[in-house]
Amino acid sequence: MRFVLCDDDQLFTSMIEAMLTDLGHEVVGVGTTSAESVALVRTARPEVVIVELALGFTTDFDIVEAAVSASATTVVFSSAADESILSQYPVRPWVVEKPDLGELQRTISALDLDAPREVPTRDRRERPSRPAAGRLPTNLGDAQAFYESLNEAEAGDVLVSIEVPADHAASPAAAERVLAMMRDTDRLLASPTTIRVYLPAGDDVGATSFRSRLQTSTALPEGATVRVVVLGSDESPADAFDRLKSAPPEAHEARTS
Repeated sequence: MRFVLCDDDQLFTSMIEAMLTDLGHEVVGVGTTSAESVALVRTARPEVVIVELALGFTTDFDIVEAAVSASATTVVFSSAADESILSQYPVRPWVVEKPDLGELQRTISALDLDAPREVPTRDRRERPSRPAAGRLPTNLGDAQAFYESLNEAEAGDVLVSIEVPADHAASPAAAERVLAMMRDTDRLLASPTTIRVYLPAGDDVGATSFRSRLQTSTALPEGATVRVVVLGSDESPADAFDRLKSAPPEAHEARTS
């Protein structure tokens, strides 16, 4: 099948594209804005469109409207899905809660383009019941295992997002240095410009300690920013992950020794 991806998160689009390629599908375009995505859907004529509704700082249903109008099967992969709106379309889009890549893969594998079906949704605060599978991510790129671990996150766990300047040639080395600072139970996933860290049982003290280790080390380059959130008692891992992306950035002061 021919896919268009609509998401402004480079880490997710790269992982989804790799997954689709492994499944034998083709990604014919990636849209990072609403206008770009709508144009892609209309010109590339994909069979399936995967949509993150929260592009930038708005929730935009224009992409879904364009996909449905083009008779493309639409998969909403987002934590911003509004059931009251999605249910109004002639063919209701499939809905998968972001960041559950395992469920997204199962949904894609189950697609029947001749008989579109609804995908059951769940309470966003409900804890995932699917057990983690595969080896734990002790390296930089084990995305599936990272998110399976993240799906089991509980209140008090810490999420960290480190953004490295795109023109910084040593960004992979920065991820390696951050990895060396972590405990055996911590998890890390890195793309060329983003390092994401999951600290189980970190709480506020652990978050402060990790920030301190970053500031006193030479791990990060000048211009890097750090975002940190602690999971609340009333939010799911997906909620916390979504909150992480808009958390206030903390400027990092690079050290050379």
